[in-house]
Amino acid sequence: KPYAHAPPQSASAQASLAASACAAARAAGVRRQSVTLRLPPVFKTDLDDWPGGIRQQYQVLAKCPLPDDETFVTTVLRGASGSAGSGSLKLQEETVDKGDAVVRYDGEGVVGLSFPTADAIRELKSAAAQCDADEGKCCVILNPQWTAQGSQVISDFGIGPFARRNYDYIDTFVPTFVCKQIRMEQRDVLVLRAFPAGFDAFALGEAGEGFTHLGSFGDAEPDYAALKDALSAAFGEKSLLQRLASEVKWNADNLQ
Repeated sequence: KPYAHAPPQSASAQASLAASACAAARAAGVRRQSVTLRLPPVFKTDLDDWPGGIRQQYQVLAKCPLPDDETFVTTVLRGASGSAGSGSLKLQEETVDKGDAVVRYDGEGVVGLSFPTADAIRELKSAAAQCDADEGKCCVILNPQWTAQGSQVISDFGIGPFARRNYDYIDTFVPTFVCKQIRMEQRDVLVLRAFPAGFDAFALGEAGEGFTHLGSFGDAEPDYAALKDALSAAFGEKSLLQRLASEVKWNADNLQ
């Protein structure tokens, strides 16, 4: 097959794949890791996947049990800690920002930070510095919330040299696992990366059935333009009428 990993078909499969990626990155000497999970929208309504915002996402990330009674947080951080397969990882929690669900987790061999924002950069730098001082520890950020550099006029980190320094800093965190779904060109596209493999993109079938591999992109995450080109190569260009028809059908299927 032309891709390293197929799209995970369940929450537990995704968590397991993320943990394996973190463990592989740790074994390769990667001590600063970034993990982006596609959280199942268990609170979804007809109008909004997350009517309760980031706090509901936190409940799914850190509190909702997976079939093995672990959570996304404990599974991922256990992989990054180097203790995979040795039982549950004991974590101490400290709330950094309750409103934004930024929570720090300290465990043996690992420090994690959920939903870090630009406002939490000092806490992130402090956690990473502690891990740097203890060579046996990994620092893992889970579902970071800042926008990509250059995606808006005034970035989450402000403007000028200050913003550039902070973006340079967060770039020291290797995206060891990425699983994100994007709605574009009237299709659901999944971007997937599990270290040490590179990035792959898939067009998901309707109702989550099946997928089409759009391409492999190495260690660089594909941007919108690259994904659009891959979709066009796989399915051809859609006319305006076809786009409208596809969007009407998607809305009818998903907004009932």
